[in-house]
Amino acid sequence: MTVTASQRIQIAELVKSARKRNNITMEVFGKKIFGNNQYYSKQAIHHWEKGQTIPSMAILHVMRKNKEKWIRDLADEIINIILESEVQQEAKEV
Repeated sequence: MTVTASQRIQIAELVKSARKRNNITMEVFGKKIFGNNQYYSKQAIHHWEKGQTIPSMAILHVMRKNKEKWIRDLADEIINIILESEVQQEAKEV
């Protein structure tokens, strides 16, 4: 998965605004991702919100199955950005 710096920032802003719009902490968001006894660390969420890393496809797949619509929608938006990046990369190679 290769995304540009601007796409990484776009993903970071999406994650942060979705979390804040739902008025939850990074820790609570990390727990909501899995919706059970597992959780994603608030440090990982912090890295996403700073654009240092992006959610893996495995995590996005888990998020797409979440019972909360806003988490499913967020995952779909991130996946669309990643797919757009891959299409752009393929176009450059042709």
